[in-house]
Amino acid sequence: MILGTLIRRAAPAFALLTALSPLTALVANAAAEPAPTRYSGTIVTRDDDQLVLRTHGGAPVTMRLSRGTTLLSVTDAKVRDIKPESYLSALTVPAAGGGLTARGVTLYAPSLRGFLAGHRPWDASGSESLTAGWVDGLAGGDARTVSLRFEGGGRRVTVPADTRLTQAVPGEKALLVEGAEVVARAHPGPAGALEADLVVVGRRGAVPTL
Repeated sequence: MILGTLIRRAAPAFALLTALSPLTALVANAAAEPAPTRYSGTIVTRDDDQLVLRTHGGAPVTMRLSRGTTLLSVTDAKVRDIKPESYLSALTVPAAGGGLTARGVTLYAPSLRGFLAGHRPWDASGSESLTAGWVDGLAGGDARTVSLRFEGGGRRVTVPADTRLTQAVPGEKALLVEGAEVVARAHPGPAGALEADLVVVGRRGAVPTL
């Protein structure tokens, strides 16, 4: 009788553990996935879903596109295009006196607002971060200090006058042509081949700033 009572009491907990097992495995697998690596260069060729780049260091890199790959296209923009309530991301490095300095800024079309919101490492070395959010404060002229807000916090970013800016809109595979400038983030897939998470392609001579 005592054994039966213990079994009955343990049954709900066992059922909950069983139900949580797939979620627990999913979280564990996600945490185990390698962080994406950032590649910048020019397109050598694209054959359907296979994209070959030549990085600015001269090395060829091959990656696969999938339904989960985000494609963006960018054109050149200017610092004066940053307006209150603009949504943008800044590729940033720590400033000498504290804070962040932008090395590149991407302004986003309305349909892309909220993309990558927050502050996160953006290269394998950890020396560059990506800070994305809504502009809720601007100071200065050609060289600007931009206050960005996002869920859970915000950052102030200094944008020097010579910072490269681009304007991003949703892209498509047809733009991935030989010679186009691209930035891609990719991670090793199950078979070891690189799988692209994000591909940003420049149009009309623009160089992506992500």
